Amino acid sequence: MAAAPAQGELAAGFRKSWRRVPRLSVHDSTAAQLARMKLSILLPLFDRVNTGWRSLESALDQDALRDSFEVVVIVGGRSHQEAIDDTRARALIERCDRLVVYPEDLDEVENRMLIHAAAVQVAQGDLFFFAEGHTVLHRHCCRDILAHFTDHPESQIVAAPHQERPQDRLCMLLDRMKARTRGQGLDALPPFSLGGSTAIRRSLFDPLDRKSTR
Repeated sequence: MAAAPAQGELAAGFRKSWRRVPRLSVHDSTAAQLARMKLSILLPLFDRVNTGWRSLESALDQDALRDSFEVVVIVGGRSHQEAIDDTRARALIERCDRLVVYPEDLDEVENRMLIHAAAVQVAQGDLFFFAEGHTVLHRHCCRDILAHFTDHPESQIVAAPHQERPQDRLCMLLDRMKARTRGQGLDALPPFSLGGSTAIRRSLFDPLDRKSTR
């Protein structure tokens, strides 16, 4: 069992919470099948909310074959300086596959879409998973995403709700709101999100991205 995330973390656990997709069967997908597909984790290092560098650590500490996924990290402004000043962060970034240094601060809301667009431009994967600075991934996250898209080639996009941690009063309120939404049947088609809950094929994302920038 994975350790409970520390305060402020969002744990993206895909094994237990896929919605509107067939149940995963990781063992039915051979290593050879999974090796033909690559997943890009796109991780901007801002809004880390008391998680330190655990979002980056969890992205690198996946139990999938290392050549089946890549970690694309984005820094800019304050987050760039924080990474430079922290020896642990520098060591983790050196293990990443690609580094994007954005010319402006990542915390500016106006830059959010441009940040991800910059990461997509350098990513080499067939699939994109958009993480966040406070998204802590379970070790099997990449493996399960790859297994799903391999077992279900017709699937283009999949989403899963994140788990709020810790269970303080605010998180309990959010959980009640989510439960109410589920009870009303309003979550049958979860929205596309750049916040640690959506994986999408490049072949679907590229035309959507081109259209959104017009």
